[in-house]
Amino acid sequence: MHDETLLIKKVQEGDIDAFKEIIILYKKPMYNLCFRMLNSREEAEDATQEAFIKIYRGINTYNAKYKLSSWVFKIASNVCIDAIRKRKTYTVSIDDYEIPDKYTPEENYIDSEMKRDVNAAVESLPQIYKEVIIYYHFMNLSYKEISDILDMPMTKVKNRLYRARLILKQKLHSTILNERDDTDELRRDIRANDGIS
Repeated sequence: MHDETLLIKKVQEGDIDAFKEIIILYKKPMYNLCFRMLNSREEAEDATQEAFIKIYRGINTYNAKYKLSSWVFKIASNVCIDAIRKRKTYTVSIDDYEIPDKYTPEENYIDSEMKRDVNAAVESLPQIYKEVIIYYHFMNLSYKEISDILDMPMTKVKNRLYRARLILKQKLHSTILNERDDTDELRRDIRANDGIS
């Protein structure tokens, strides 16, 4: 484990190798955050690179009362939000999760359909709810870390996460009911064509 305080001090003194250590520590989680927010590998790579440039240029503004990871993710999030504003449309993909081979084809299909439904529901959330869902459920950040990144009280983070989950629950419940209606209609059509009642 690296001593973040010493690492930051070295970077502030111009030690490029110390900054390379920060890159090694945060490149993958930062890229994952950017990919979740932007749903584009190319844009996530660009955002990750831009965030590291901003981190290097702003290392002297780092406040040691926050964890380095919170500061790094806040910068990366802001870069992603700027990119989203520039293009006005965005998605979050959860398709990268691998399905273990132990599942049957039917289970794989159901799993992929569930991921599609969750992905669509997360994508449709307003940005203020979407970001807390990404931080908490996709990046496994704590309330405190999210609070630091978003620069808001922890109670507000918990409130937003609660509301985001309620919205997702409603959206997913609605999706399930619609799919059930579609399945029932398909069964009626098949029975009607087969002469079965």
